[in-house]
Amino acid sequence: MARRTLLLSFDLEDCDQILARRLGNPDWDRPWEGFERQLGHALDLLDSLGAKATFFVLGMTARNHPDSVRELASRGHDIAAHGFDHRPVFTQSPEEFRRDVEGSLELIHSLTGSRPIGYRPQSRRARSHQGGRRRGPSRSSLTWGSDTTRASTTRRVTLTG
Repeated sequence: MARRTLLLSFDLEDCDQILARRLGNPDWDRPWEGFERQLGHALDLLDSLGAKATFFVLGMTARNHPDSVRELASRGHDIAAHGFDHRPVFTQSPEEFRRDVEGSLELIHSLTGSRPIGYRPQSRRARSHQGGRRRGPSRSSLTWGSDTTRASTTRRVTLTG
């Protein structure tokens, strides 16, 4: 029987942190104690299967769990960006979008020594609230999607100033 290829990607985000912020909890930005343990179990499972994945890392999660991001890289997984603050792109001004993307790219690079291989927006929609025209910083082109080997499921966005 032919061996099949499975492409795996995960959004690496501290869901308790995101939920606590949404609920207005004043200490929403504290690291959740179970995050690293649960991620460790998932990474051990991937290792046992001989599988690698792409992890779309949220900036605020990387800030609170830098060792976890370093471990992803050291285990050979691909690291991509998921923005910094987990806010939908279409709710951000051009400057907010620039800071969100660049902040996550810079933090991930500083933790792993490599630039992220791609970007996935929070809502998987990169349409702006001004008619769908891409806004943001120049000099970057980012790719996201469920299967980067197929053009039909991969979206490429060039960020322009």
